[in-house]
Amino acid sequence: MLGSLGIGIVAGAMGVWPLFFAYLPFTVHLALSTLLGAALTSTLEHRRKRPLPSLAVVAIAAFLTVVIFSA
Repeated sequence: MLGSLGIGIVAGAMGVWPLFFAYLPFTVHLALSTLLGAALTSTLEHRRKRPLPSLAVVAIAAFLTVVIFSA
């Protein structure tokens, strides 16, 4: 969620936020990026011996969302 919010803030600051309404694939790509980032973070946490702190999970998921959306 934080990754999506960050992308929305950056898009708003750049003035390209109307593209999310005018060009539907941007919105779909953002939603899929968020889901994939959350799934990868969950997989990463399950493979570790010790659980990650909640803040680390949120930060990793947000980072992956932004990276996947940027690709």
